[in-house]
Amino acid sequence: MIFRFALAAFLLGALGAWARVPGGFAWTEALLADPRTAAGFRAAVLALAGVVLWLTRALEGRGRLVPLLLLAAAAGHLFQALAVPIGSPGEPWAATLGFLVAGLALAGLWWVRRSDAAAPGEARAPLAGLGWALAGAGAAFALEVLARRHRPMTLGLPEEHGLVVAVALVLAALGARAFGLPLLARGPRLVAAVALAAVPAGALAGLAFLDTLSFDGLGAYLAGFRLTADAIGRPAGDALVGATTFVVPAFLVGVALTAAAEARALPAVLVGAALATLAAPLAFAQGTVTLGAETFPASEAAWAFVAWAAALAAVGALVALFGRSERPRGARALLATALVAAAGLAVGLGPRPAAWTFSPWYISPIEPFAVFEGAAGIGTLEYSSAGRTVATLDRRRLTPLGDELAVDQELMRAALALVEKTSARVLVVGQMTPERDALLRLRPALVVERTAPWFDLLDEFEAGLFEGAKHPPSGQRVAPGAARRRLAEGVYDLVVALPVHGPLLRPRSAAELPWGQPPAPSPPPALPAATIGVRWTDVSTPIDAHGANATLLLAGGDWRHLRLGLLSGLPPSKDVWLVSGPAVAPRSTWERSWTVPRLRGDANAERNAEWLAAGPNEGRAAAVADALATFFAAQELSSPFETPAERIELEEAVLRSLYKAVGEAGPTPFLRSTWNWLAWILAEKRRPDLALVYLERLAKTFGPWPELDRVLALAYEEFDLPEEESAAYARLLAAEEHDVTLWERAAAADLRAGDFGGAAERYRRALELAPRPELERELGLALWRDGQLEGRALLETWLEGSPEDDVVRRALTLGDFPEIERGFDPSGR
Repeated sequence: MIFRFALAAFLLGALGAWARVPGGFAWTEALLADPRTAAGFRAAVLALAGVVLWLTRALEGRGRLVPLLLLAAAAGHLFQALAVPIGSPGEPWAATLGFLVAGLALAGLWWVRRSDAAAPGEARAPLAGLGWALAGAGAAFALEVLARRHRPMTLGLPEEHGLVVAVALVLAALGARAFGLPLLARGPRLVAAVALAAVPAGALAGLAFLDTLSFDGLGAYLAGFRLTADAIGRPAGDALVGATTFVVPAFLVGVALTAAAEARALPAVLVGAALATLAAPLAFAQGTVTLGAETFPASEAAWAFVAWAAALAAVGALVALFGRSERPRGARALLATALVAAAGLAVGLGPRPAAWTFSPWYISPIEPFAVFEGAAGIGTLEYSSAGRTVATLDRRRLTPLGDELAVDQELMRAALALVEKTSARVLVVGQMTPERDALLRLRPALVVERTAPWFDLLDEFEAGLFEGAKHPPSGQRVAPGAARRRLAEGVYDLVVALPVHGPLLRPRSAAELPWGQPPAPSPPPALPAATIGVRWTDVSTPIDAHGANATLLLAGGDWRHLRLGLLSGLPPSKDVWLVSGPAVAPRSTWERSWTVPRLRGDANAERNAEWLAAGPNEGRAAAVADALATFFAAQELSSPFETPAERIELEEAVLRSLYKAVGEAGPTPFLRSTWNWLAWILAEKRRPDLALVYLERLAKTFGPWPELDRVLALAYEEFDLPEEESAAYARLLAAEEHDVTLWERAAAADLRAGDFGGAAERYRRALELAPRPELERELGLALWRDGQLEGRALLETWLEGSPEDDVVRRALTLGDFPEIERGFDPSGR
């Protein structure tokens, strides 16, 4: 019997971990789960347990088994979270089937022959049953409040949440064993009611602890256990912070469940908890608040939610105690009322912590200028280190940084190029920004609709991001539910899911400011036949387990920010779309959990590139896939004191593959952007030899190509090839004729080539753009070298204002011109 119960609890715990939806359940939540969806799955697990217990009466009067069952549930949860790859339930029918099968299995394992006389208490007292449900709802709602405030203290990955839940279940088992069992002799109903009423007070204690984890507080707390802030995101740090946060409410929950099972009230408590979990997002949406930089530190929003939970739990506990025919009387009634009231008053009279945790492991305090709390979580608007406004949700970044803008523009253009209809209907899933909106406005005939899992916070985010913009966001906002229905009807021609990034990581120095990865996206449901979908994610996100022959679109020539677009509803193209190889065995979640968070992205990118290179690609797609695999396999951990280009390992095999990819057909937009980035690397690394080998033909054949010509000019200068350098500047100036610096450098190249007349003309053009006296001097010297009297007049005028200039004086009197520097001096670049 005990073994069957333990096995059933293990399966139920594993089911709870499996039911976490990381993103991908629907296209409207392609990378992040809708809060209502996630709450629905959690509520389903609780309701399933409650209904099975009510049908079978398996634990009635068996409260002493609860600690063992909690430990078994913790083991199941931990096993599913860390040993089994995390993925969403996928299609709705698959999720429904999974719950049905699990429910039948639990019913079969837990089945105990039902006896009509087994439970004379609560079965004939519906009012008491309602009270137990209300008490369970209040306790569960308080735990939901605590969990959402604790969530930003992790890196947002499902395995972290699974570990924290498992730790809380172990603490609940310890609390049930240490406190619940000795108290049962004094009356299980009274113990259960008081413990449930006290859970909100325990949640308040957890909030008070989180309130201490400021920028300085977290480091001091971890140091007491010989840990550093690098432990956040790994099992040791997550388990420690999670255990301390949930220790008090978990002990109380363990006592309450043990006593409720003994009192034959556990099914009602679990069903009430399920209803509260399901309703929590609605309550948070109704309580959406917007706080400024001055007001959020003193916010009482979390306390207000816990206070409502305490009131609900206290009322439910009193109804459960006095809603029966055998209600407490006399001194026992007074004691029960006093204890329940004391549990509620502990919240009302206790501290009111704000409990905001904004990546306290970062190298400096995070100070958002706006904070929003809604159904989806805690949103912020804050400034990046470069002064750009950044939107986050539970510390996940929703908008691009300044150095990602070019890549972000590329992915939007690549997505819009998938549809040729001028009046196509487009659904954008994600956070709109002014730059993204500007690209949509370039095609005014598009019918744009936008949605996001954080739909209730879109007003707040858009108000901050579009402050000062010329136009509000284009297109109509559509709620996720309505968008799903329209999508199923085939209304849209294109669905674009924009990328989401993980929270800030702890950097090694101020020279690098890394962001983490979001949970791995799962394949969403299929699209209607006429609809094309693309889900963008970063190359450092683990997506290598998506199965064979997945079609991907690439964007972002800067491969430090390479974006992968998972395509649906579109066959592979002869362009640089890649077809993946067979599904790779997912990397062990346990192994990944112990890896330093800032190193996980490199490992994920390397595995993703190998997965793409193994696909049945041909032509330029195969060449690009080979280049990706070679590039990411060569990357190594670099010193934070190196320059950005020095941190990039670039092998010549990558250049050869990408050169082959361009071929005779010419570069695609992605390849052109990639070669622009490679040219920058070659210039920064001072590899003029490779620049001449790979850039020269590309620039001359597929020009105008200013980015390549600029680097070629430097390479010609270093190899002392002034004629070729002058020709490169001629091509470059045809595209960038208003750059004064380029005219000056081009004139210097003409001087090295001995073309003094050409140099004079280029100095003259620079002087027209920027009338500076020093340019007149250079023009005069070039003209006088060329034997033109105009140059002598200019130099004599210069000497009147600068009589100490011996160089000009010697040129006029002795014909002794300054020596022309040859070759390239890197110290003066």
